[in-house]
Parts: sequence; C-alpha cells; structure tokens
Amino acid sequence: MIMLPVPQPQTASNRPPKGSPLQPSTCKLNRGVAGRQSLTRQERRVSEPQSIQLDFSDRIAFDLVRDQYRHLGLQVEGAIAIQPSNPAFSACSGSLVLMPTAGNSAMTLHYTLAARSVEVRVIAARQVSMTAFDHNGKRLGEKIVGSHQYLQQQTQQADPLHSHSLEIRKEGIAKIVLDSDAPFIVDSLAVRF
Repeated sequence: MIMLPVPQPQTASNRPPKGSPLQPSTCKLNRGVAGRQSLTRQERRVSEPQSIQLDFSDRIAFDLVRDQYRHLGLQVEGAIAIQPSNPAFSACSGSLVLMPTAGNSAMTLHYTLAARSVEVRVIAARQVSMTAFDHNGKRLGEKIVGSHQYLQQQTQQADPLHSHSLEIRKEGIAKIVLDSDAPFIVDSLAVRF
C-alpha cells in the first residue's frame, strides 16, 4: 500500500471533485497481481508529498526494484522484492519485502526531494547500518541495529528474527545506504520531506 498525504488543507477552491480517487486526507493505492494500477493524472498533480510510507505489497516477487517509486521521488539501487521463505524472516507477516540483490551486501535509496526523516524497518541475521548522505555526498548520520553475532547460531530452531527500526532525522537527506555483512530484509519505509 502506498499512502500519500495531501499536503494542504481542503478548501472549496482546491477540493477534489465528487467521486475523485483523492480522499480528503490521504490517497491510497492498492495494487494486486491481477489488476495492476498506475497513478491517475489527478493523483500525479497532487503537490509534492509531505511523506510517503511503503510496505512493498504493490510489488511482484522477484521484481528488481529500481524506478517503480520514481513518481514518489524515490529510486532504489541493488534491491529485489521477495516473499521470505526462510522462517527466520517470518516476522514480516508474509508480505513482500526488499532484499539486496544477489552478490550485494547493501541497497541504496535515492531521493529526488531532500528528506528530513527516513525510517526503515529491517529484519536481519546480524547488524544492519543505515547511513544518510546529502546531495553533495556529505555524510549526515548513521544508525546501527542488530547483533554482532549470527543470531541463528544461538538456537537449534529457526526462531523468527526480531524486526528493528532505523531512523535518521536530519535536513537534506538525499541518499540512504543500508548495509550488512549478513542477510537482511526491509519490511517498510517511511520518508518525511
């Protein structure tokens, strides 16, 4: 589900016409496998969003994720959409998630508009770091979550791994790099501009 808050209060002069797909406070877009939809012209005309929240349920398993969220000001590098089959990653309720592509230990999120807050929910076998950069490549901050050692070595069963939230609040975020030396998934992403 993609949620786009309408950035300005509704008045008689800017209220969407009756029957419009735009709701008074948010515009929700659900995409199913059978009937993939794209944003309508009216939805594209909404001024730049104040925030976006993605749970990747609109993707198809094994899709490389790159420009699919360009209309929201987000491009992804080095990620694939998957439905986890490993029970250790089952905490994501069976929904589609993002994972670094084969051979990569990182994925990168590029923002067209400078963000002021980025929050990512991850599930990982080891530590995951999230580093923020501005448009000039200057490092703005870093957050690290998870364990130093492989969690699955601690138990005999494949217990579900815990999910962790990583958040960086800093003006001017243009790029986020998520990195780990072990498998991890991104369950959801929230960005505030």
